[in-house]
Amino acid sequence: MNQYCSKPVFSVKAPGRICLLGEHQDYLGLEVISGAMNLCVQLTAEPSDQKRKLHVQLQNTGENLIMDTSEYLEPDGRNYLQSGLNVMLSKGCRFTSGYNITVSGDLPIGKGVSSSSALCVGWIKLLAAIADKTIDLDPLLTAQLAFESEVVRFGEPGGMQDHIASAIGGLLHLNFRNTPDQLPEIKHLNPIPAGFLLVDSGSSKDTLGMISRIRNTVHHQYKSLFPGNTFDPGEIRVSDLPNPETDSAVEFKELRGTLENLALTRKTVSSWPVKSDEFHKFLPPLINTHHQILSSCIGSSTPAIDKCIGKCLDAGASAGKVIGSGGGGCILVYAPKNTDRVCRNLNRDGITYRKVHFSSGVSLRSH
Repeated sequence: MNQYCSKPVFSVKAPGRICLLGEHQDYLGLEVISGAMNLCVQLTAEPSDQKRKLHVQLQNTGENLIMDTSEYLEPDGRNYLQSGLNVMLSKGCRFTSGYNITVSGDLPIGKGVSSSSALCVGWIKLLAAIADKTIDLDPLLTAQLAFESEVVRFGEPGGMQDHIASAIGGLLHLNFRNTPDQLPEIKHLNPIPAGFLLVDSGSSKDTLGMISRIRNTVHHQYKSLFPGNTFDPGEIRVSDLPNPETDSAVEFKELRGTLENLALTRKTVSSWPVKSDEFHKFLPPLINTHHQILSSCIGSSTPAIDKCIGKCLDAGASAGKVIGSGGGGCILVYAPKNTDRVCRNLNRDGITYRKVHFSSGVSLRSH
């Protein structure tokens, strides 16, 4: 307990996201295999003597914010914390008590593992706990409110898979059924594979630019092929596109890649192993094919990323793919049999990496 009041200290952990298959599918209303990871954003709120004030220290960026909880303020730039507070105020929450809040964690920022979405999920969970009338949010509502605060309120092009993965945890098959701004059909996938590394490519990325380009391009290509039809790529097949031997097929490579990724995700879900010892043979061709599509059709990989994946494969990894929006950021490497050898090679080359695994969703504790 804190000396200023009887309210406890609250701690929230919100995990980042690993998209195993289906990158750039959720915001198109398609299907994704995605889950929470063991790296997370952590928020700790300690009661203070300043009513209606939240003093927020973001340790990883060095920023300090003072937020007034008594009024609705338009956020400055992409201020997801103010946006999240606005969302909760609009839902009827009120915040009389003051808190000193620290934001920290081991989740890489701007590297394709949904650090901003994890922050929004954790922030919504924390605000629900420190409100005058504590709200016990279920994971899906937490995800929806986080999505609203990060994407909807800013008119951004992203999807909801990151928020759902962080809020629910485990490994999930998400089918958005052509409604990317609505909750998808959710299926928990078990057993869950292990033996992954998160490898930093050493290059930065432009998340919003990449997502906007791909979404707009796929929409344009679909409408040019099917004028007058409602956008619904889940209802067409690769065979409905121009023959790949013709020059015109080049113009539809992003749409082709989207449909190939969708088919790959559906195939993976329908044949998901029943035993964990089957993954080392089952996953590599799927992950490697997924990356080839992302690199050659979607355009979310780079020569530097492809080179880094090649180094990992040469060192004994079974598979590797760009993760997140791409154009930089991190690589997901699958090395269930030769993890230590791959790590030694990465250490030798001075490449930053972390061992990662799928984990539980957002959690709250008080003390």
